[in-house]
Amino acid sequence: MSWPFALLLACCATNRPANPLELSVDASRTGQCAVSLAGQPMNAEQLYKRLREVKRGTHVKIVGDTLNVPYRCIGGAIFTIQRAKLIPDFTFAAEPPLPESNEPR
Repeated sequence: MSWPFALLLACCATNRPANPLELSVDASRTGQCAVSLAGQPMNAEQLYKRLREVKRGTHVKIVGDTLNVPYRCIGGAIFTIQRAKLIPDFTFAAEPPLPESNEPR
């Protein structure tokens, strides 16, 4: 393996944490943003205070549906995580769920 290739691999390699905090981002039908950390709903200020209690450098896994959640909700969550000096990771559903049908497939 050539050294430039090895350097590229070293720079791009990421170690995913075993147990990141999970932050769910959602929006109501009216567009109101909603977040919950580890299943507990909270507003932006409560989220910030909770994240400040977490060890610095901890990864936060953001879970959301990109088709139904406005970017301002996702961006707000990212901003709050970065403001708390933590590291955001992203997991988004990019496809809508299949419609439920009573017809056999």
